[in-house]
Amino acid sequence: MGNVKTQKKKDRSLVALTTSLIVIGVLIVLILAYTIVNSFGVFGRMNYVAESKNTKVTENMMEYVKFQQINALSQYFGSYTSNYLQQLNKIPDGASISTFDVQVLNSIKTTLLYYEAAMADADYLKTVDLADFDRQAEAAADTLEKNLKKNGYSISDYFYSWGLDKGVSKKDISAMQKLSLICNDYQEYLSDVRFAAGEKDYKNDMAGYLEKVEADKDNKSKYYFADYETYVYKTSEEKITKNEKLKDGNKELTLDDLKEAIKAGFEKETDQEAALKAITEKKDLTAAYSDSTSGYQKWMFESDRKADDTYLSVSTSSGTTTYTLYVLKKTCYLDADVEMKDLYYIAFPYASGSDSVSKEDAKKAAEEFLAAFKQNGTDGTAFEKLAKDDKYSAYSFSRIYREKKKTESLGKEVTKFVFGEEIKVGDVQVVEAPSTSSEGSGVYYVVLVSKVYDIPNWAANYIINGISDDLTAWEKADKSCTDLGVKLTDAYQKKVDKYNKVTETTASGTTKAEETTKAAETTKAAETTKAEETTKEDETAEQTTVAEETTVAD
Repeated sequence: MGNVKTQKKKDRSLVALTTSLIVIGVLIVLILAYTIVNSFGVFGRMNYVAESKNTKVTENMMEYVKFQQINALSQYFGSYTSNYLQQLNKIPDGASISTFDVQVLNSIKTTLLYYEAAMADADYLKTVDLADFDRQAEAAADTLEKNLKKNGYSISDYFYSWGLDKGVSKKDISAMQKLSLICNDYQEYLSDVRFAAGEKDYKNDMAGYLEKVEADKDNKSKYYFADYETYVYKTSEEKITKNEKLKDGNKELTLDDLKEAIKAGFEKETDQEAALKAITEKKDLTAAYSDSTSGYQKWMFESDRKADDTYLSVSTSSGTTTYTLYVLKKTCYLDADVEMKDLYYIAFPYASGSDSVSKEDAKKAAEEFLAAFKQNGTDGTAFEKLAKDDKYSAYSFSRIYREKKKTESLGKEVTKFVFGEEIKVGDVQVVEAPSTSSEGSGVYYVVLVSKVYDIPNWAANYIINGISDDLTAWEKADKSCTDLGVKLTDAYQKKVDKYNKVTETTASGTTKAEETTKAAETTKAAETTKAEETTKEDETAEQTTVAEETTVAD
């Protein structure tokens, strides 16, 4: 009898064990199945993060927006991008979503706002062919895939390498890219329309516009400037660093005084000559108005300044003292130059190396584009249509609004052409811009001058500032989202609401998200090397990453 009971217990135990193993096996199969299915982006395509009257944005499309923002961050932070992303991706205590996710969701809402506004604007729709955006978006996705493959990545693997979800496809990319393209194009359209209206208002009431600018105290940096030169010398020589004349903030030191003080630090004439040659000169510099309460910026915009006034700035780091002598050439003035032009351009880059486009081939491609453009038209519309043809989808095309001579957006060579004597609307040319940081590399630009402005810079800046303020207010207004049906899905809105609650404004008036960004930028600034501080060219020296190579141009 006892043996029978014992056997029954063993049987029950065996049944329980068998059942447990079956359950565990089923769970393992389900997990594996979910992982496999998810790796193909099925769930990411089924789940939505935002919607509007005419479209929806999936989780996979959101991953592409993250990818775009990571690219943008890498352009600014360079090697510090990963550290910055780590801070952005932290989920605050009590929240279920990161700062980065919230920023991306806000960006998606803005994109949907402009997309829906564009779809509702009959005048705008008359100016575009929506099918063009489909072609451009598909070409952008193809280009991204091609560039990633060159670096040994699939789209899925590369996204995963940046901590993004696998399963994002070209279809997801082109869908989001189309929304972004329409958003950007409509923003440009609104800017053009509103700027034209502002130009008309200015010409009807020039005196009134000037009064508005003079009264706009909060934006003086957009209208008022000063021109200056700098002379920089670095040394650790004690005879120089202990010179009483070379004190920070000295307003009486002339350039000749600085040179004499430097020469006094050396006994041999050859050493003196070498020291003077080490002085770095920078001329034709311009500073925007600053209400700083200290340093050379305060000095530069003081009311009693006059031409040729000087200011010595002194700083020491790692045993090296840097002397910067500022020489004022033109005191604070209202920027009344009439020099702005709109440009269209397409870039044909070249570089040395077996995998790169040669200089000869880049030049040939640029010249072929120029010839094709001249056969098909002479204006910006024809230029843009050709640049967005599938044949040129791999090349970076863009439009520059209100370019100034001082800006040099595409480099000195392009600026020399654009602002040359008698350059007029419709002038187009192939311009070579050799790289300043990588020997054997550069770009051949095909540049078209599409508009020449005839109003002063200060008036243009006032109009631009007004457009920016108006659009920002429209973007932030709840009514805008309501009218156009733009909203996050309930699940994501709850996450954002919870995030906002736990990251409420601090006593200083900034949110924790803003403090995270500020902290990251401070860290980057603190870690910046002397080489990076030396010149603008050093700052933009090639930090080529796969992310930079795969950026999809808007």
